[in-house]
Amino acid sequence: MGLRAEESRPRRISLYTRQDKGLPPFCHRYTTGKRRNMIRCCPLAQWTTEDVGGYILQHGIPFLDWYALHDEGFKERTTARLTGDSVRQNSLFWLKKHKPENFNILAQRFPEFRMYV
Repeated sequence: MGLRAEESRPRRISLYTRQDKGLPPFCHRYTTGKRRNMIRCCPLAQWTTEDVGGYILQHGIPFLDWYALHDEGFKERTTARLTGDSVRQNSLFWLKKHKPENFNILAQRFPEFRMYV
């Protein structure tokens, strides 16, 4: 739903090539697998980062602290998973420093996280 063409070249290609006749723009009907006949719509496909930010501010929508970290060297948050790239961008260090209770919950489940910070 929140896929935007501006985010990356692969997303732009996917959004502009997977359009089905009879469906609104940026909607695609899956034809195989478990999603067969399900429809994916991406109403934010043509929104820019500024559009999203403006909407959030205008409507007072809370957002993750992560998005305010651009000045601390974090490029973007694109996934809820803890990827190798996010670890290289010091996400575990940030989590331990700013949200220690959350870091400790993760470290209880994955003790190896402690060796990265």
